[in-house]
Amino acid sequence: GHDGTIYASTFGREPFLAAFDPKSGTERWRFHTQPGDGDFYGVQSGALVDGEGYIYFGGRDGFVYCLTPGGALVWRYETGDQVDAGPVLGPDGTLYIVDMYRGIIQEGNWVRKGSYLRGVVQEYGLDQNIGRGRIYRLVHEAHEPGPRPRMLDESSQQLVAHLAHPNGWWRDNAQKLL
Repeated sequence: GHDGTIYASTFGREPFLAAFDPKSGTERWRFHTQPGDGDFYGVQSGALVDGEGYIYFGGRDGFVYCLTPGGALVWRYETGDQVDAGPVLGPDGTLYIVDMYRGIIQEGNWVRKGSYLRGVVQEYGLDQNIGRGRIYRLVHEAHEPGPRPRMLDESSQQLVAHLAHPNGWWRDNAQKLL
């Protein structure tokens, strides 16, 4: 978090996201989610902390969660299936959750004919698990989108000002352009 808080999640039958003090290592709070179905348990996605300290993460129970900096539930959004990818905050403050949800990553070098992994992929039919990826765009009803970025048209001085922006997308992209 912005104050140095460390967030860690579990991958087990009693899943939770916990916050730890960076200096002492003591646990500040713990937020429990429900286990997912079958053999899929826990909180696998990373946590995202926005400029106001709110924490967003996905669970294998099929929900995306928003917590206060103190670990209290603000809202949860049901996706209908496990959420393994960490959320991303767009340049206008919109929350995006991407779930690749494919059997394999389509990287030819790793699964080419004759490779060990190709045999595993074919044995389990992982190459048949396609067309199931999803992108969720979550916008609160009271959300007013921020300005549209136009960094390619800005001066170096304007880009430097974006390095202090509360949204990481603006900071990262301004840094890339500088």
